[in-house]
Amino acid sequence: MLANTSHELRNPLHGILNTSQAVLERERQTLSTNSLTDMETVLSVGRRMSLMLNDLLDVTSLKEGSPKLQSRDM
Repeated sequence: MLANTSHELRNPLHGILNTSQAVLERERQTLSTNSLTDMETVLSVGRRMSLMLNDLLDVTSLKEGSPKLQSRDM
């Protein structure tokens, strides 16, 4: 259930992040200082929420006994 909820939240969250990033890039020169700060805050909070959703999915995988490990080169 937690995994389903996380996936359901991820799609609209990524839509919010993508739209906010596009507006910020397109309107950066015309936004007031307050609006610029607000848009950057939306992006920051959204990214943190995305990380939390990923953590929830990881916890769910561990509880179910099916962790997914990814190797990466350093």
